[in-house]
Amino acid sequence: MATTTELRKTYTHYAKSLTGTKPFYAVAGAGDLAVEKLKDVPTKLRAELTVDKIKAVPDRVRVEFTGPEGRVKKVADSIAELPRSPRKLTDKLTDLADKQVKAADTRLGEWAKRGEQVVERMREDNKDLIAKAKKAAEKVRSRGAASAAPAAPAPAAPRRAPAKVAPPSPEAKLGG
Repeated sequence: MATTTELRKTYTHYAKSLTGTKPFYAVAGAGDLAVEKLKDVPTKLRAELTVDKIKAVPDRVRVEFTGPEGRVKKVADSIAELPRSPRKLTDKLTDLADKQVKAADTRLGEWAKRGEQVVERMREDNKDLIAKAKKAAEKVRSRGAASAAPAAPAPAAPRRAPAKVAPPSPEAKLGG
């Protein structure tokens, strides 16, 4: 059974693994997975949305939650399995939390691996665009370097006295 110190080390270890490019790749991989799953939704909806199946939904929900293998029964059984002693309960919950953290790290690793593949595929598909972007960036840098060079100071313009403005005529005040 894990102690609090061991759990802190575990969580700290997993938090440190979220550095570098892993979070970026994990987001890319999760997004790719989501797109893959969403592509199948219209086909599945057409197959599932029939009048008979829609009418059967209330019965299916009732069995899913209250039947002999329903979710309410599973939750009640899980609660019944928990130890009665507070110390043992804490240890059991700590172990469950540790398992969940490890499962989350595993899933994050899978998404990161998938994301790396997605990014690499995109790089391969867009090599010519990347090359053009690099050339454009080089042009911008070279122009920026040229304009950043100190130029000779411009000759000072001769100073002029401010122009005298004539007061408005009385006719202009009347609007006519």
